[in-house]
Amino acid sequence: MSILNDFSALTVLGWKPLFLQSLTPAELTDYVIGRITEVERDQYRVQTCSGEYLARLPGRFHYRADDDSDYPTVGDWVTLSGCEATDTTLIQRLLPRCSTLSRGGLEAATERQLLCANVDTALIVSSLNQEFNLRRLERYITLVRGAGVSVLVVLTKADLCDAPEALLELTRSRLRLAAVVALNTLQDDARALLAPWLLAGDTLAVLGSSGVGKSTLINNLAGRPLQQTQAVRTADAKGRHTTTRRSLFQLPGGVCVIDTPGMRELKLTADENALDAGFTDIQALIGQCYFSDCSHQSEPGCAVVAALADGTLQADRWRNYQRLAGEQRQQSQQAEAIHERRERAKSFARMVKQAKRGKKQRHEY
Repeated sequence: MSILNDFSALTVLGWKPLFLQSLTPAELTDYVIGRITEVERDQYRVQTCSGEYLARLPGRFHYRADDDSDYPTVGDWVTLSGCEATDTTLIQRLLPRCSTLSRGGLEAATERQLLCANVDTALIVSSLNQEFNLRRLERYITLVRGAGVSVLVVLTKADLCDAPEALLELTRSRLRLAAVVALNTLQDDARALLAPWLLAGDTLAVLGSSGVGKSTLINNLAGRPLQQTQAVRTADAKGRHTTTRRSLFQLPGGVCVIDTPGMRELKLTADENALDAGFTDIQALIGQCYFSDCSHQSEPGCAVVAALADGTLQADRWRNYQRLAGEQRQQSQQAEAIHERRERAKSFARMVKQAKRGKKQRHEY
């Protein structure tokens, strides 16, 4: 055990032995290991075994970073220096991630936006009122499964629905997902209902649209108010946007949870495996088509057309798959264009640097 780091104490923050493999002997003795619990503009709130620090990034981080994914985010493990004087605490290195949740960039110049890191299970929250949307749930599941993260769909506000059990079964059938639970977070014991997913040492990320009850769910799991909540609007029974930043909290039993703000827009990334992971049933059907280049419209031996005809595949699920596939192609093209621009910029910077070096050498002679 390092003098600076008590790794047994870090397990309640989600520390796993695989992270230890990436640390050098010098880092183990010279640096403090911590986990980022919150990002505040250019500062990072980091929890360690000895307390909490507010850390900054050294200049080299900005110089070496190509995009958003190269910067630390909530859930990341980092090495810290300067913890003796809290005003000079610096993040020296970002440890390799075991998982990353991100969405497609919202701007043309951004390939992806990092949401959180080192997550074991994502709780995708949707309310059982007029905000309930199966296509949106499929989008979230595609993003999460594409990142290699387990999924649990949590349907909240069951008290506002006339037939919660019917919607629960509809969701399981449509999403081809057994891990779906429905509850009233104001009355039900979420810890008891979600016990199979509350494993010591694991990290959960709570995702969903604004006002679906994410913060209320977290408070229920914690057994105390960790996050501010607001009542449902009486006019339309919609929830209100409360959480404004991503934060990591510790729950009883050694579980960590990351709360995220509601996302009005959730674009897919350019990752080609994400769509396959989110629609494994459709991928299996496509693999059964007689023609390898089947367009799934009128070709003989098309397994997709046959499944649509006999009801095995729901038409709305197929349409949503096609919509997301088109979006992913667009994201891939955008990512390729961004990569080409970066390469041109790097090439130009190298050319300028070489020209300056040559000019300096000529002056010396």
